[in-house]
Amino acid sequence: MNTIKEEILNVTQTAIGEQLNINKFTIDSGKPGKTVYVQGGIHGGEVTMPIIKRLFDYLKQNLVVGKVVFVPFANPLSWRQKFYFYTAGKFSFINGIDFNRVFGSQKTDIDSLVAIKVFEQ
Repeated sequence: MNTIKEEILNVTQTAIGEQLNINKFTIDSGKPGKTVYVQGGIHGGEVTMPIIKRLFDYLKQNLVVGKVVFVPFANPLSWRQKFYFYTAGKFSFINGIDFNRVFGSQKTDIDSLVAIKVFEQ
């Protein structure tokens, strides 16, 4: 029987004191094997969530060996950047940098802290 573990990864606090978290889900078959990492949502507005949800639901029932780690919204900052119903989160409102370009940075700005936390997974 596959087990499912949900973790909330604390990143930092935003400028207004709100806790910034990333959700991580792991499906474990309980049998030795490879670990696969599936990530989505590095840029706001990506339509990866329906695909990740279908894959997660399938693997919940059908994973035979190993583990699968899911981080469906790898960058919660980008998903919060909305104009009405449109998510504009490809670039940081703070510094204008593409969120996908801060991986490997050891800076302490909020975008880099998100990237460091995702990279640890």
